[in-house]
Amino acid sequence: MATITNCSNNDIPLLLDIAISSYRETYEYLWDDKGNSYITRIYSNKILEEEMATEGVDYFFVYDDNTPAGYFKTTENALAPHDKKDCLEIEKLYFLKRFTRKGIGKQVMLFIENLARQRHKSLIWLKVMESGDAVPFYKAHGFTQVDSFVLDYPHMKDEYKVILTFTRCINLYRCHEFSPGKP
Repeated sequence: MATITNCSNNDIPLLLDIAISSYRETYEYLWDDKGNSYITRIYSNKILEEEMATEGVDYFFVYDDNTPAGYFKTTENALAPHDKKDCLEIEKLYFLKRFTRKGIGKQVMLFIENLARQRHKSLIWLKVMESGDAVPFYKAHGFTQVDSFVLDYPHMKDEYKVILTFTRCINLYRCHEFSPGKP
């Protein structure tokens, strides 16, 4: 059984360790520099402190038998045509490889759905690399692809630049209420 806890500023060293290790295990293949430029730009004490201080941004640890297995970040962030107040973005969700395929991800998705409901959100959304192993996972958990685009990051290999946007409605009435073309 997985345990999920909020991260605080005191947890940043462990969070950085898990974040960088899990990112490398998951996406190092995307980059001609093994992801070093991206990791330097995204993961630092200062960046995590600033994000944790931002309202609507939360980091969580995921433990398996008291061992850190991964982390995720949620952000109250709009996805057009929906308003910020209606949306919860799963901005990061990473597990160390040795903890994948153990059912932990299912528990995390249930936690995130419950979190969204507690916060009165109607839509959960995320972006995931088209080439990533997580695409089938998200589809299996009721997410639908709604968009794709090509990233333009230095050092990213051309064949891996496509990122997909997925959504999952958790309040059908409210999701349809804000769908394009609806009054």
